[in-house]
Amino acid sequence: MHLLIISHTAHYTQDGKYVGWGPTVKEISWLARAFDQITHLAFLHAGPAPRNSLPYEAENIKIITVPPAGGLTLRAKIRVVTQGPRYLKQIINILPKADIIHVRCPGSLGMYGMIASSFVTKKRKWIKYAGNWKAGLNQMALSHIFQREWLRFGFSQAIVTVNGRWENQPVHVIPFLNPSASINEINCAGEICADKKLIPPYRIVFVGNASRKKGLHSALKIVKELNLNHPGRFIFDVVGDGPEKSSFEEFVDKNKLGDIVIFHGWVSHSQVFEILRPAHFILLPTTSSEGWPKVLSEAMMFGVVPLASEISSIPQIFASAGTGIGIPPNDIDAFIKTIQYLITDSEEWMRMSKEGINIAPQFSYERYLLAIDEMFCDFYGKSPLKQDFIAEVRDAFIKIPHSNLDKYWYHGFDRLSSH
Repeated sequence: MHLLIISHTAHYTQDGKYVGWGPTVKEISWLARAFDQITHLAFLHAGPAPRNSLPYEAENIKIITVPPAGGLTLRAKIRVVTQGPRYLKQIINILPKADIIHVRCPGSLGMYGMIASSFVTKKRKWIKYAGNWKAGLNQMALSHIFQREWLRFGFSQAIVTVNGRWENQPVHVIPFLNPSASINEINCAGEICADKKLIPPYRIVFVGNASRKKGLHSALKIVKELNLNHPGRFIFDVVGDGPEKSSFEEFVDKNKLGDIVIFHGWVSHSQVFEILRPAHFILLPTTSSEGWPKVLSEAMMFGVVPLASEISSIPQIFASAGTGIGIPPNDIDAFIKTIQYLITDSEEWMRMSKEGINIAPQFSYERYLLAIDEMFCDFYGKSPLKQDFIAEVRDAFIKIPHSNLDKYWYHGFDRLSSH
């Protein structure tokens, strides 16, 4: 079976090969194990690849690239329109060659893929909406509103997977979790961190774009206040980069936080894991319209307790997982008080740390593939995934206890326990 993926994932050339955004590349490399061939239509950016970029692990993945379009400036938005004919031409050329069509939204290339594939009626289709499905209209770009409503009303004639479980959703819109690591990686992390203790210096981590929208300015204010109240007892690791980074470095210098704040920039995926390994908390005081940030489940693997804004599916998944605390965006005092509470109640921190380790297999690539297999069976009558490989994955995963997070996967998976 030939799977076509259309997404806005950023790619670069490095040593004569394509590399791309690490988390997405890992996910697609796992999909490649279950399909004969994958073609990925995506953006190719100029310049050096960020350090968190990865090469594809599989030989059966073909990359087709187009110039990027989209962004915050007016010029970037106009480019979405001017590049449209080029995108559509490329999409229309490759659609007939695929057996299965998978489009990733919201994004400019995904929008054109969503529209073009809507007119293909005899192929199995799956569209992943990775943003905040329940965001208010004032929280979304116009193009994102258009994509969500197109999908919600079923114009795509496809399965649509979303973050979170929401009332009154059409039958074709189903909850799905984002995978973040393999069972082997998760088990290794759990074994390493099984006896992690909450002792000073308390390590806090931020991973993401270094921007106000992602909440780094709030995270630095939180750490500043914690350091004033508990001098020398905190270390703050910042993983990520962006055009606003210099202003955050100025904040650190001005407030004499240079001894406790470490700016790592973008690092490799394995280095992110090394930074999470000794951490106690991960902060994500974002105000942007998130879906489910994979870094939160990556942190859970290592017994790191996540504290994040109450946006989209984040509080739902925290509640079902038994770990993590959702806090209103911009409520810096609430973040500070929560951390202070947890460092004085180490038993509660320990409970959430262990719950995170226990729940982490639910965010595995193996769990993800099983849910996709079941989803295609129920919606289309037959799965396109390699059944010998899926049988191996099922045998490995069935040994792992189910949890409350099962309801955020495609619920047909429940029948696997009787196979």
